[in-house]
Amino acid sequence: MFEGFTQAYADTTRRFGGTGLGLSISRVLVEKLGGVLKVESEVGRGSTFSFTLTLPKAEAPRAKTEDVLDNGSLIGRRILLAEDNEINRDVARLMLEEWQVQVDEAPDGLIAVEMHAANAYDVILMDIQMPNMNGLEATARIRQHPDSQRAQVPILALTANAFRADNELYLAAGMNDCLAKPFEEDALYQKLVNLVASAAQHTRSYDLTSLRELARGKQAFVDKIIRSFLRNIPETVQDLRLAAGDGNWVRVAELVHHIKPNLVQLGVEGVDEAVKQLEQARHGIGASETRLAAVGHLTTRLDRVVQELPTELSSEGA
Repeated sequence: MFEGFTQAYADTTRRFGGTGLGLSISRVLVEKLGGVLKVESEVGRGSTFSFTLTLPKAEAPRAKTEDVLDNGSLIGRRILLAEDNEINRDVARLMLEEWQVQVDEAPDGLIAVEMHAANAYDVILMDIQMPNMNGLEATARIRQHPDSQRAQVPILALTANAFRADNELYLAAGMNDCLAKPFEEDALYQKLVNLVASAAQHTRSYDLTSLRELARGKQAFVDKIIRSFLRNIPETVQDLRLAAGDGNWVRVAELVHHIKPNLVQLGVEGVDEAVKQLEQARHGIGASETRLAAVGHLTTRLDRVVQELPTELSSEGA
């Protein structure tokens, strides 16, 4: 009954109209929100369809004040807006220019990558569905830039999909945050302020705080863990890329699961969603394009950690 293009009788479409997609679409929407679509039916009496959802309580509307919308944090920032819809670009530009932001526009992902290679940006607003190159592939290309600081530019996904599962995929691909379209002015402003502030705090691809606490002041222990990471991770990165290229997602999941404790020990930043998505790949979860983007993001970040970590070794451990 809930399958697409299914009718109880062959002449139903001719007599009453419709293609049989209504229940199928309804079921997908309900399941996306964490519910189950149920039916009670009796021939000659009719059918009752029902579902139960648990939804977060909406926040009370708050007045937009000038202080909320603009505290000067974005003045002089340079932002790249990658969006193929001209009207959407005009609306976003109107908001950004009110905050004294310098805006560059890219009508597709390929041009966005080229503009990023030529210019330094504080944030990139990245649409997902674009011609020539979509937002996921463009993000993967940007994360591979040889300049580590430019490669880590904050990327805000602009998406028409507001489902949590979709947002998790975008984060796994290397994006820093997501904003559903159409968006409110204050929501965009707050996202941008948070991304700029976060970028200023994180200049490295890892955080050794937990490792140093575990070591209890013993630098020799820290050196040992770092040397082990530097010795083993490059080979694993190569194996990940080969397995992903062959479409061997079971192998990818095994490799990611194997190095997961090391990522936690070294406090590798920004890879949690990629690890989660790739561990699930063994079960066929996720589109191939999304998995490839997650592998690209994870391996690129690991390459950078390997480049940066030697500076943490003591003179004896170097």
